[in-house]
Amino acid sequence: EGQPATQSALDVGDVVLVAGTVNEDGVTGVAERVIADDVLEGPVESIDLSTGQFTVLAQTVVVTADTIFDDDFPMRTLEGLATGDIVEIAGFVGDGQIIATRVDRDDGNDGFEVAGFITSLDTSARIFKINDLVVDYSAAAIDDDFPGSTPTEGDLVEAEGVRFENGTLFATELDLLGNRPRIACNGFDDSSDDECDIEIEVGEVVGTLDNV
Repeated sequence: EGQPATQSALDVGDVVLVAGTVNEDGVTGVAERVIADDVLEGPVESIDLSTGQFTVLAQTVVVTADTIFDDDFPMRTLEGLATGDIVEIAGFVGDGQIIATRVDRDDGNDGFEVAGFITSLDTSARIFKINDLVVDYSAAAIDDDFPGSTPTEGDLVEAEGVRFENGTLFATELDLLGNRPRIACNGFDDSSDDECDIEIEVGEVVGTLDNV
């Protein structure tokens, strides 16, 4: 979330971006930087138990057998969720939906956040859509990573804001996420001292947390 932290800040089910080196065995490695961020934050708008889905900020969130629910919920399943709950969701942005790996209650309610692909971009009005959500970026701070300092159709972005009205998120920050490879992992093991010079940067699902 943009703040320095230790491994204790990670939870099982978080999706992290790992940069570091791969050992000679090609399996283990040493992480030099680990970045954890949510892909969605906001109020639950609807819940469909029959399909295992719910919506937040007009985004369809898919719950699987591997989705972790925080123990703040009365039941650590989709049945423990209620409309109006403010949640933070870690997961993967898919084709028109988000595959949730972890769902946390956000009692702080410090704003709204959504990641997804830009469609219906109107550079004159400075608005676009992420699925059915309209994003107004007219007052947003734009990430320097955007080519030409402006978003384009199809970009994978993250929009953050503190105002959400009538289906529109008024963004205060707009970041370019780009296309990063993502794989699932079972945990961390930094016991090996053999390193090679291969640089890696991949997104992983935190499966277990071991302090070694």
